[in-house]
Amino acid sequence: MKRFCYGMLVLLLVNSCKKEKNGDSQNPPSGGSGSIAITAAGAPIANAVQVKIGPAGGTIHSSDGKISFSIPAGALDNEQNISLQAIENKAPMGMKNKAYRFQPHGLVFKKPAKLILHYDENDIAGSLPQLVNLATQNAKGQWTRVGNSTVDETSRTISASIHHFSDYAFYESFTMKDSKTGSDTSVIKVRSGETIKLNVVFIEEVAMNDSLFLPIPMPASGYVREWSLNGHASPHPDLNLGGLTGQQGYTNAERDYVAPLKAPNPNSIAASAKLDLGRKGILFLIRNIQVIDINKLTLNGKNYDKAQPSAMFLNNGTWLNLGLVETINATKSAGVTVTIEGIASADPGIYSFSASEKVNILAHDEFGNHWSSKKRNPLTGQISYSGNVEVYVSGNGSARQVFARITGSLFGSDGTVEGTSINAVLDVSGPVF
Repeated sequence: MKRFCYGMLVLLLVNSCKKEKNGDSQNPPSGGSGSIAITAAGAPIANAVQVKIGPAGGTIHSSDGKISFSIPAGALDNEQNISLQAIENKAPMGMKNKAYRFQPHGLVFKKPAKLILHYDENDIAGSLPQLVNLATQNAKGQWTRVGNSTVDETSRTISASIHHFSDYAFYESFTMKDSKTGSDTSVIKVRSGETIKLNVVFIEEVAMNDSLFLPIPMPASGYVREWSLNGHASPHPDLNLGGLTGQQGYTNAERDYVAPLKAPNPNSIAASAKLDLGRKGILFLIRNIQVIDINKLTLNGKNYDKAQPSAMFLNNGTWLNLGLVETINATKSAGVTVTIEGIASADPGIYSFSASEKVNILAHDEFGNHWSSKKRNPLTGQISYSGNVEVYVSGNGSARQVFARITGSLFGSDGTVEGTSINAVLDVSGPVF
């Protein structure tokens, strides 16, 4: 079994796009369908694209390149100014940024038009293209399913026919979400020893007034039969892969993934949930995970596995100072320190920096070599640091946590072109003052 697939493996899944009537499953879910969901309309997230299309038909493409919309010949009596705009996806279990507003609102076609989504691995992380459907929102804020979708896995497209203009959104009927990214990335990156929650949710449309309404998503506890890591059933922990555990009060659809203390080799972990859909077959939802070793320092290709992290705010809380240093003996050490201007102690968040006067990086090894980002390349006159600094600050007081990654290269402290490569990952938990 291939470990790194794009989201989910299905075995013996039959008619996956066909709506199953209530009570039609050999293993019906517990709790029944949820209440009909009502949401606000999505706000625009991109500029609208406009084209004129008349009786001869035509095609319009979204600004993000994800959507193609084709109106066939004979669908319109007169030329129309067609507008297509990406909006927030407010649909239950809606795919991130996969919702669109078509105008003129309410325009009806004499022949069905085709809406095509061009998807990639991140779009369907934790799900499967066959479980993606299209919904439209009415004036009450309710969502109804639009027929059946057609999937072409070769061209990676999902298409559906529509008969009038409105707001349309793509959603997933089953998916595995995680507490760190949601479900909008093909790979979840976790720190060594970190715990994240995985949960399987589903939508079972509610039939009413000849329409299928989307309910509030529910845990798929009635469907989930087993959890596994790289094909090995949980809850047995693996020192190399980590473990999947259920806490008190968790349903079958919920598990905690606890990462190992050291990244495995190869660094490819697949957390999967086995679902029994009755006559539709057996379904495996999969999330791919990578583990990032923390408190790890590499200078000029040499690893320092015992480096200790530190973090503190300076200059009245307006500068953040980070350090990762390994003590070799009483007189020798190796490490890196970073001072960043502009990260206030009261501002948790995610920050990213490149070469800048506001970022000062110093590095040294046990042989007396020193490097500095403030030195300038004598050939170009530019700041001699090339790389990136990523910082994640969360919590306050005793719950403060700082996670940072520093990569790139530094020139020598004397300004020569000789330099060092640097790769440092540090994690500091607890009071950071």
